[in-house]
Amino acid sequence: MNVNKTIMSSPPDVSAEILDDAVNIFEIESSDEEIEYGLTTYNRVEPIKNNTDITSLTVRLPQRHSLWAHLAWNAGLALSDFLDQNIDFTDKTVLELGSGAGLPCFIATLNNAKTVVMTDYPDKTLIDNLEYNRSNTLPERFTNNNRLFIYVAFSHHRPHRVEKDMNFFKIAQEEPFNFIAEKFKELKMKPMFAEDLGSEEVRKTVHFYTLKKKQQQ
Repeated sequence: MNVNKTIMSSPPDVSAEILDDAVNIFEIESSDEEIEYGLTTYNRVEPIKNNTDITSLTVRLPQRHSLWAHLAWNAGLALSDFLDQNIDFTDKTVLELGSGAGLPCFIATLNNAKTVVMTDYPDKTLIDNLEYNRSNTLPERFTNNNRLFIYVAFSHHRPHRVEKDMNFFKIAQEEPFNFIAEKFKELKMKPMFAEDLGSEEVRKTVHFYTLKKKQQQ
């Protein structure tokens, strides 16, 4: 009886290459292109409750950016107004995801937050600008645990992707995150991009949600 033997060679070990690629997506991109910046001023809403001597904040933004980081987003402005008027951050630790210019973090600082952490996409322009704003926006006296409670403010600037946007809250409520999502406010503002397609009513609405852990109920 003839037996045909097939000798299988071991597959190439690509695990290290895959790992390198996975790590590389979080590396800060570098560019020799000279970036131009501009300043934008945010005026705090009256009545101001804390640090009343500071009535406005001026932050720096790049003049153009592929991730729309050159814009002061409606959601960030509206969230800053809400936090400044309604939230006491005394002894709280604050983490902002996708800080942009960092405005909500500065508002939390002005309202007595114990620790504030700003984050953004790992792009050199964004991180350098965030560091600039951290060092220059507030007076020097500001630059020298509690329950996890998250505020989410956003708008749908692509109405055809509303379902995908809202899927964020579905994921947040599942294992292993176990958050409870509750909508508590919405606000009408001028749409971010007038030329975008889809319902203007959808695009101009800023939605406010809270996320808190189920075991905190």
